[in-house]
Amino acid sequence: MESGVHAQRVPSSLHRSGIALAQTLELRRVVHGPSLHDENTYYVIRRFNSLAQREEMEDAYYASDDWQQGPRERILALIENYTDIVLELDEVTVQGLRGQQY
Repeated sequence: MESGVHAQRVPSSLHRSGIALAQTLELRRVVHGPSLHDENTYYVIRRFNSLAQREEMEDAYYASDDWQQGPRERILALIENYTDIVLELDEVTVQGLRGQQY
């Protein structure tokens, strides 16, 4: 996130609009929230059945009018650095992550 913008202070309406849009487009969120190591860091973990599904669903999400004309600009304005990490996890681990909501 942008320096000085604390992840815990992201406007709840902005946060809710991004999450609601992702749910509308069937992006499955496992867990999200501020990082424990840095107050300016926020994370979102999503779940996909395959890399191909991830690409297809994220392409559709980020190309959608709802994203482009909705919260896109406000969310992108908060992002200073962005990193993608892809992991293959079993169901037990995914459920464990869901229980880690802070």
